[in-house]
Amino acid sequence: MRLLSLMLALNIWSFTLIAQKDAVVYSDFPTQNRYEKVHIPLLSGNDAEEVLSIIYKKYPCFQNPDITLRITSEKQSPGGNHLHFQQYYKDIPIYYGGIKANIHKNNYILSFMNHLENPTIEAACVFVLNEASVKGEIHQIAKAYQSESRKMLYSHLGKWIPVYVITTFAHTFPASFEWIIDARTGELVAKTDRAAYFQGIAGDTTGRGTVFRPDPLTRAQVVYGSPYVDNNDQHNAVFNPLLDTVVLKNITFNAADNRFYLEGPYVKIEDIDPFDSIPASSASGDFYFTRNRSGFEDVMVYYHIDSFQRYIQSLGFTNLYNEPLRADPHGYGSQDNSHFIPNGASSYVGWGQGGVDDAEDADVITHEYGHALSYSGSTNTNTGTERKGLDEGIGDYICSSYSYDINPFNWHKVFTWDGHNEYWGGRVSNSTQTYPVTGSIYSYGTVWASCLMEIRLAIGAEASDKNFFQELYMNVAGMTLPDAAHNFLDADSMLHNGANTLSIVNYFCNRGLFMGTDCVVDIAQPQAQIANWVIFPNPTLDKNLFIDFPPKFTDAKLEVTDITGRSLCLDNLIPGQSTALTLESGCYFMRIITPNAVSDWKKVWIQ
Repeated sequence: MRLLSLMLALNIWSFTLIAQKDAVVYSDFPTQNRYEKVHIPLLSGNDAEEVLSIIYKKYPCFQNPDITLRITSEKQSPGGNHLHFQQYYKDIPIYYGGIKANIHKNNYILSFMNHLENPTIEAACVFVLNEASVKGEIHQIAKAYQSESRKMLYSHLGKWIPVYVITTFAHTFPASFEWIIDARTGELVAKTDRAAYFQGIAGDTTGRGTVFRPDPLTRAQVVYGSPYVDNNDQHNAVFNPLLDTVVLKNITFNAADNRFYLEGPYVKIEDIDPFDSIPASSASGDFYFTRNRSGFEDVMVYYHIDSFQRYIQSLGFTNLYNEPLRADPHGYGSQDNSHFIPNGASSYVGWGQGGVDDAEDADVITHEYGHALSYSGSTNTNTGTERKGLDEGIGDYICSSYSYDINPFNWHKVFTWDGHNEYWGGRVSNSTQTYPVTGSIYSYGTVWASCLMEIRLAIGAEASDKNFFQELYMNVAGMTLPDAAHNFLDADSMLHNGANTLSIVNYFCNRGLFMGTDCVVDIAQPQAQIANWVIFPNPTLDKNLFIDFPPKFTDAKLEVTDITGRSLCLDNLIPGQSTALTLESGCYFMRIITPNAVSDWKKVWIQ
């Protein structure tokens, strides 16, 4: 282990960091489409055991008895249920191997997000080094205040090797790393920055404060330039009429010192990182500050996160970070950047004060909150070039739509006040760039945010935002933007019965996110529902089924699938006549399809 310490200290191995404002390619995870559309009715609703049984039968890798799955998360959404299963080999988890089943509220599997692996394990794949010792050395090297270790299998240079995956948290920058150490040799296999950057306690009362809504340039409908400049955070009377007085809901009154604090049900202002800035408090409940006071950023963060979370809940999404987010408005010191650090209930956001203070711009505040919401919807999935780009696009869509709804002036300028100035160029959410892209993760984010803003302007804010938040539950590690586009389209099916399909598909195709047959929309969808149809006997012993349905439905066919959703046959039907099926004993799903109508699915047992 001395060799490990020396090599790490000398930084002999190269590794990839998330850029702050520089554009670099992040390539820590293989990129491939992982979305698979299915329609598999469930016998028992959302039972994880039934879903697991279907997965085992559907995918060939489980012919190897050493490869298994274990459920790691179950998340309810307005559109349905989302089950994620971690993949194991002989009780050892495979690094980011697994599968997510997205289940429609009408009790059928709508899609799989598949990141299953089929590892070939060699005899030499053994854990030689002591896990506690490796963790201890990394903890010391990282100057961490907290570290966690997991024993996993990792694909490296075409082989599966045993590794210790160590996560460290430190009061340095970057603040959280994932270290992957070869458990045989101590070699540093990979090292990645876990933070997501914005560029490259129940309360009991209300208070009042002053904020920019969303920023001074939008409020004044001007662009950056004298006298609307940062000027080293100095107060200028030109900003006074651009401040709005707002209500600070559910802040906390501390009877011990008779003061009000910016701690509420959805955000808690803290001094987390080592740049001492005492959180603002008030004896009266009034938090009136000008922008040269540190308390101003505290109020900005509290108000905008609290307001946005209440909007999310008004749309029916009640478990996307429905808890106090730890927030340090000055936690990134003099850096001209901000970051979200994922760490379960201890997750937090820190904003920097370089250039224009990040927490003076609601765009930066809500962008960072977007990372927290994405983490809440699909925890620990922000890995892979396009997946990280998707997360940046999630944040950019949130801040663009939030700003648009307050004041549409220059809504497309992402970070209107913090960027687009002498400090850095900012980004836009009205780009015409198409997929695929080259460059940094932020290029992917720009494509995603720009396309979704087009959709939002076309189908309306509420429908688009609901689809957007629904999609957050459906993400996995290593996914691509086309995967996310399929999820977004499925979200419209789950929430709006596909009412916006044509418009959504059109914009995704124009961007290159959909191609080929994905851009062909069958507008001749069934218009009628075949009701009151019967199938008997059920169960049946002789495989002869009598099927009856109204004779007005002509050119009918019987569609049959097995429990994995695999289509088995499509037989012609005549109302009131029997049909013979050549099927093995088991459970099947059947429905009637005609050119103008479709029935519901029925479960049929053949004994």
